Amino acid sequence: MLAIGSVIVAGVYFVVQSTTKKTEAGLEETVQQAKEQAASTPRLTPEEEYDRGLKALEVGESGPAYELAARWFRLAADHGHVPAQFETARLLWFGLGAPADPGAARRYAREAASKGFPPAVTLAGIWETTAEDGDTEQGLRWLGAAAEDDDPWAQARLALIHLEGKLLEADDLTALYWAERAHALAPEDAEELRLLAWQRIPASSRALTVALLAGQLGREVVPPVTPGN
Repeated sequence: MLAIGSVIVAGVYFVVQSTTKKTEAGLEETVQQAKEQAASTPRLTPEEEYDRGLKALEVGESGPAYELAARWFRLAADHGHVPAQFETARLLWFGLGAPADPGAARRYAREAASKGFPPAVTLAGIWETTAEDGDTEQGLRWLGAAAEDDDPWAQARLALIHLEGKLLEADDLTALYWAERAHALAPEDAEELRLLAWQRIPASSRALTVALLAGQLGREVVPPVTPGN
């Protein structure tokens, strides 16, 4: 229905920046050296394993770098390191460094979310409310918590849920409330969603809606120009 719908699921919180440019041959050599070091390194703490994963990503955006990062992140994740559980979830979802495994990705995301890690709370909330076998009730709780903490992706997802009326009863005013909050934090990403939400408000109800929203948001609300209004 909306471009933002796919962006929320596929693109949320996944930005890996390269800090060092290397040739592919040089990168392969660097990763191979790191693997050999990992095999001979005494048992590390989960935090050290997590740091190794981050350093692997600093080498460059490539299959070998992701593979090495995924190994370190998963080691740390399986030893209870919460940020590593979140990183493992993302890599598994997108199939970076290991075959894509949405089910395992969701398990790691839920584990991190259950410990209150903010990015994982949002991610798990989105995934649980989009998966056919997702825990919708828990997903909505996570989305609500993240949205109240000013996460625009969670706010946008809640707006869509209230617009669609599938997981919850359709509620155009609540959808608009969350769309406005998401737009205030991420205007470019939430612009299409905000326009759609306002299109659901009849012209005859706009003045009242503006007043209600202004009271809820504690600021002036200026509706966009939409077809027919």
